[in-house]
Amino acid sequence: EAVESLLHLSGYPEPFIVGKQAFYARWREHHVSLILQEDLRDLTKIVQVRKLETLLYLLPDRVGVPLSLNALRQPLESAHGTIRSWLEALKVVYLIFSISPWTARVSRSILKEEKVYFWDWGMVTDLGVRFENFLAVQLQRAIASWNEQGHGPFRLHFVRTKDGQEVDFAIADRHRVWWLIEAKASDTTLSKSLPAFQAKVQAKLALQVVNRTGYCEQKGKDIYVVGADRFLSLLP
Repeated sequence: EAVESLLHLSGYPEPFIVGKQAFYARWREHHVSLILQEDLRDLTKIVQVRKLETLLYLLPDRVGVPLSLNALRQPLESAHGTIRSWLEALKVVYLIFSISPWTARVSRSILKEEKVYFWDWGMVTDLGVRFENFLAVQLQRAIASWNEQGHGPFRLHFVRTKDGQEVDFAIADRHRVWWLIEAKASDTTLSKSLPAFQAKVQAKLALQVVNRTGYCEQKGKDIYVVGADRFLSLLP
């Protein structure tokens, strides 16, 4: 029940406590408007707020895939460098964050394009992509906790090759990948990419996380398909 409430109402206290999607929709619009019109302008001195707002609402359809800045140039009528600076500004005010690809031991891996996620996963309408965004936030939170406790330094990455093979998340330190995590809203059939990349990067644990209560099935040595409720209980 907690996972379902979080998925549909976000992790922000006020909408989560009220527990109504209509309230959350109004709260989210006010929250974003306040950040764009006041916080962002004060912190970054950006004056083209309207275009930056357009960028923000173009991003939900690009969550979970490597973000191409060139593809955003035409709809925003702006230069590559300008768009990059706007993305950095959205990170400063905690609307979005990005993760970079893990490239060690992965032949033909992509090297530059990052993936972008929202801190408020309710910005994403597609439920499958929202579930991935939800897990991205939980992993970032867990990594921050581990690093603060002195267990790191860990960072969140993804793994993807130029021919499209991918695992959504990789938790790694400077030298190796410890966990591989694939997000699937409901599909319990093991992704073929998960064991393949586990062998390539020699990850200690590979998990496919699904939105099914109480589910857990071992699929191979240190490879599991596990429900989100059980998986989140592993995190700080």
